[in-house]
Amino acid sequence: MENPNDETNMENLLSWLSTVHSTTLPPATVKEDATDNRHYLPPPVIIVGTHADIPHDNVNIKEMEKQIQKKLSKLEYAKHVIRPFFSIDNTKSPLPDDRVLALRNKILEVLKQEPYMGKKIPIR
Repeated sequence: MENPNDETNMENLLSWLSTVHSTTLPPATVKEDATDNRHYLPPPVIIVGTHADIPHDNVNIKEMEKQIQKKLSKLEYAKHVIRPFFSIDNTKSPLPDDRVLALRNKILEVLKQEPYMGKKIPIR
């Protein structure tokens, strides 16, 4: 991808999270369900790093996760981010490995907590 502003991957991630946060309703205007037990701000964000087989700048996955966590630790919009982070190796066979299955399970777990799940979509 072209990168005319010479932004790092971290800067792109933080900018994107800031944009997600700025387009959401303030918590006071969101009608909360009495059974709401989410530990994140909606909408939920799951961070998935691809190319786990080729670490960027020779930084291993655990170190990259620490760097992301450190950057997010003081930011309001970090409350959208679901933990843990996921790293996926795109060179693996089409059969899902443990990390892919864990990611799938986390997505399903988060979706079950979303109040709009199971609601009927009106037909025009």
